[in-house]
Amino acid sequence: MANAATLLHRLAQRERGIIQGSCGLSGTFNVQILQELDRPERWVRLEWTCEMPNQLARRASAMTEIGALEALQVAPVQVLPHRELSGVTGSQRLPWADLGVARDIVYEVTHVDIGGADVNLSEVDDAIRRYVSAARSASGNLRAEAWRLDGHANHSTLLFVWDTRAARDRYAAGADTHRFRAQIARGLGAPYDDRLYRRID
Repeated sequence: MANAATLLHRLAQRERGIIQGSCGLSGTFNVQILQELDRPERWVRLEWTCEMPNQLARRASAMTEIGALEALQVAPVQVLPHRELSGVTGSQRLPWADLGVARDIVYEVTHVDIGGADVNLSEVDDAIRRYVSAARSASGNLRAEAWRLDGHANHSTLLFVWDTRAARDRYAAGADTHRFRAQIARGLGAPYDDRLYRRID
């Protein structure tokens, strides 16, 4: 685990430099490495940038770290490019502040997979927008975003950042979460997958 954290840290540093070189002083960009709380052998790399990354160029510039990481893997890495779900920005959207590595902050990453020919995706999207809006005004919320997987209108990823695990648990058990899950339950194409992480880099 320590070896993986060190290698991912090096990759994050390298990629921040590449992104900054592409974006200059304009746009918002960062790379964050998250480790799952309940299963620390699982990781997520969050990256937002002003342009679509050139994965081949990045791989060539980081072959040492990537090769060492591949030796530790028990499953292939998934690269899932997303864009913001329309209608969830507006006045409620906060600037992308770098919160640093604070011990109590919890990152919640939820994948929502919608299936079935009779499901109205626009209604699901509206439910997601309402849910994100409610999270942004919830006690302890530091960030709430909804993203759509490129090329897949039925796959969304929600990112919530909470100042404590208790704040996240209150929201997860609250009326807004129960309402949201009830609204999308009929259309779920895979189990509702919400995972909690801490940032390590």
